[in-house]
Amino acid sequence: MGRLSLLSVKIAPPMAAGMLLAFLFGDVASVISIAVLIFVTVFLVSKRNTLCICTISAVFGIASMLVWIKSVALPVARISGETVTTEIEVTDVTLTRDGVRLMVAHGKINGIDVIMGLVCSDILEEGQRVIATIDVTEPVKNDMVFVLSNGILLEGEITEFIPVSSGGRRVSRAIKALRRGLFNDFLSSGSGDSQMLMQSMLLGIDNGLSASLEDNMRVCGALHYTAVSGAHFAILSAALLEMVSEDRRRVKSVFSLVLAFSGILFFGPTKSVIRASTMFFIGGLAGFFKRRADTLNSLCVTIILITVFRPQNILDVGFAMSVMGVFGAGVVGPKLADRLMMRIPERAEWLNLPVRAMTISISAVLCTAPLSAAIFGGVSMLGAVVTLILAPLMVAAMVSMAAAAVTGLWVFTVPIEWSMRIAAATIRFFGKWRLMYINMDSVGSWLFPLACAVLISIAAFGRIRLFKPMIRCTVISLLCSLVIAQEMIFNRHEIRFVGDYVTSAAVIMRGSTAAVYISGGGGGLADDISQCLRAHGAVNVVCIAAPNADYSGSLALRELSEMVKIDVIYANELTEKLLPELPVVAAPEADMLVVGNLSVGSATVSDVETAVDIVLYRGRMLNPPQTPARLAVYFLPDEAEIPENGVNICADKDFKVDLPAF
Repeated sequence: MGRLSLLSVKIAPPMAAGMLLAFLFGDVASVISIAVLIFVTVFLVSKRNTLCICTISAVFGIASMLVWIKSVALPVARISGETVTTEIEVTDVTLTRDGVRLMVAHGKINGIDVIMGLVCSDILEEGQRVIATIDVTEPVKNDMVFVLSNGILLEGEITEFIPVSSGGRRVSRAIKALRRGLFNDFLSSGSGDSQMLMQSMLLGIDNGLSASLEDNMRVCGALHYTAVSGAHFAILSAALLEMVSEDRRRVKSVFSLVLAFSGILFFGPTKSVIRASTMFFIGGLAGFFKRRADTLNSLCVTIILITVFRPQNILDVGFAMSVMGVFGAGVVGPKLADRLMMRIPERAEWLNLPVRAMTISISAVLCTAPLSAAIFGGVSMLGAVVTLILAPLMVAAMVSMAAAAVTGLWVFTVPIEWSMRIAAATIRFFGKWRLMYINMDSVGSWLFPLACAVLISIAAFGRIRLFKPMIRCTVISLLCSLVIAQEMIFNRHEIRFVGDYVTSAAVIMRGSTAAVYISGGGGGLADDISQCLRAHGAVNVVCIAAPNADYSGSLALRELSEMVKIDVIYANELTEKLLPELPVVAAPEADMLVVGNLSVGSATVSDVETAVDIVLYRGRMLNPPQTPARLAVYFLPDEAEIPENGVNICADKDFKVDLPAF
């Protein structure tokens, strides 16, 4: 219990909990904080110091978040619906399927520093500064993961802009150019999946990942490796520090301090990288004072430093996943492994290393599982096994990359390429096990993973006599979670919709199987359909109807077939010729899909004659006409008026049709 009595451990968790409480419940938290203050006063009198520190920390967390909401978030939110002109700097650019550029930009509005998610049909590059005229809107609630991860308070469309200069964050652009140059010089020799992984896993250049490879990485729990984060920094720094002898502690401490700053410069100032850098900095300082750095203490101090003046940082998804991953792998896992090894006889000491490695990996997965379930709607049961395989490959590849960059010798690119080939084969192999991705999109489903995380933490730090009961309860909770998740999938009979006004799809799910109807050409829909299937527990597509599939749509069908098993595809002769390896049946007259008593079809937005049960409309129109369909499905980016029997998926991405009720 000594580690749990540290001052930082008493402050950080309740402070973070208070910030989240204030963000989730707003003004209600003010009343709670007043009640807490009363209790603090009572306990101050009774001299219960630990509880006093915890409650004061929680009150501070509540107060700081409320101040940020009142002084920043709400004033900025009131700008929604207005047109503003301000100078912005573009920090990130992504090209969407329909050619629109989605970007993150920094700027000032009414004197407040604001991060905005913007779209623009013109060409803007990372690092460019412009004076832009922006039609401002509130962030779409369905994209809250994207919004919170980037600190975005407003969204909008750039209607006009005037370039100011190519200045801005020169250091940031120089580092990105360095990473690009490093790839071009040493990492461009691979091909296919291995080259994609070199870009994404080593340098965080993830815009080159194919949809099928990205899907496989999601299924096997390896997608977090594609974002340059604290994991990259920790792996490379730990490997480099191992080269310094333990006897030279001051040299090692100086090296840690240098790595702490250089890591931020090279990998970028993301919250998870700053978290890892701060922990390394604290570890370096510990060496100067002849003390051993404690992971839990360093983690809690880091949380305090990152959130005390910027409470909104606690909302960053990457930061939260990073913190819980370190807590699981660096705090709970080693302690749990020590207690497990006490129960292994001496003659089986050879089990020490594999048991410790698996325990740490499982602990990391269990501690991050509540966040994965609550935010992403699912948890990969393969994450622990895949991490055990990929982690040493990452170490070998990143150390070789550093050696290649320093020496300029091509010989160091050989272990990089082979490491990434093995990693690609591993991801492809485990990525086919879609049943091992447990869907948890129902309300409250994250409670069971949370219970597992709490129970395993008690098993690690509680009294030794609680170890066995807590482990048993963890297993029972895990099994209950799996049973409930599978039962929810088995009873799921619903239709979801994905796409845009150019091409879209209706995904009809019955249990773990699905049928898909594609409206329009189908280009670029593979990833959207696969995500919909995975997010809601469907692992097999019994049929796809794509009567109007064009060349790009046929390629999308091929890509989808690499992610999920497809029994039959009803399409046109073009698709049949382009995809001879797939079970394509030429049926151009099949302009609708009939499942049971339900019919699904498509039409242009001005069509008033198509009379199937559900119609997916293509095109844009400010006021679509009345339709004879029971349900008219539109994908209109504008706030258009739609018929009473219609729904705009762009405004309600979580819309679904419950088949029994329909």
